[in-house]
Amino acid sequence: MPLAAAFDAGRLTSDGGLPWLAEADAALGLCAALTACLPDWRRGPVHHRLETLVRQRLYQIACGYADQNDATTLRPDPLLKLVCGRRPLSGPPLASQPTLSRLENAVDRHTVEQLATVLGELYIRERGRAGPPRRIVLDFDGTDDPAHGAREGVGYHGYYRQYMYHPLLGFDGDTGHLITAVLRPGRAHGSRFAVLVLRRLVRRLRQVWPQVAITLRAGKRLRRPAPVRLVRGARGAVHHWPDPQSDTRPARGWVGSKGGWWTMAAIRRGVGHAPAASCTRPKCSPKGPTPALS
Repeated sequence: MPLAAAFDAGRLTSDGGLPWLAEADAALGLCAALTACLPDWRRGPVHHRLETLVRQRLYQIACGYADQNDATTLRPDPLLKLVCGRRPLSGPPLASQPTLSRLENAVDRHTVEQLATVLGELYIRERGRAGPPRRIVLDFDGTDDPAHGAREGVGYHGYYRQYMYHPLLGFDGDTGHLITAVLRPGRAHGSRFAVLVLRRLVRRLRQVWPQVAITLRAGKRLRRPAPVRLVRGARGAVHHWPDPQSDTRPARGWVGSKGGWWTMAAIRRGVGHAPAASCTRPKCSPKGPTPALS
């Protein structure tokens, strides 16, 4: 269906990027792959296909509408209806907030594991389009997801000084592809579930590309013996970048680069590569080191 833009103040939408988002989804097959893992809890005739519900929920989140209550005002949006497979004007509205809530409540632990597997397989497919890679850099670290109210799993984290979730994210350090994401409780330690995720991921990568060089690049809170032994046992390399906000002094010197923080000891061992920036030793202060980048 052709898409035309007009300025006559007719049916308006504030999310003009949805068509490009839908094109990216169609190229990756993300929504279709995730839908195949979800159980359909409904019986009898239904008004919304399961894949339409998944598209609506994911597209809303991608546009910044993470709250399910936003579906009340977005369900008649003409452009959102169009990218979800309905006629923008004459088609029925999309799903309401209670339907989306039932969709998410139908997901159990086994379904979550299947969804994580789908993300990993999508990454492997896209990473291998140009041929088997010679190396894979696994960037793993936790991040803060601030939350409010008495939601399940929300807890106060002393390091971030807020109520939050503490998800674990894994990216390809060379291409930026998302590999996996694990939602963890707010009080979870930064290394929680890291070994479990890495064990499955490294095993799968070795099955597909037996000779690929695997490097784990992780933050300070993942600096634990178990993930290091796991990756090194799979003929991989491990190095960490210190957190300049929490380390009070550098242990062996610092190398500044736009890609993160690299320890001099790791570079001398041949783990990773030395960035183009010159080596400088930061001045220490009570708030932590302030690195000088060239």
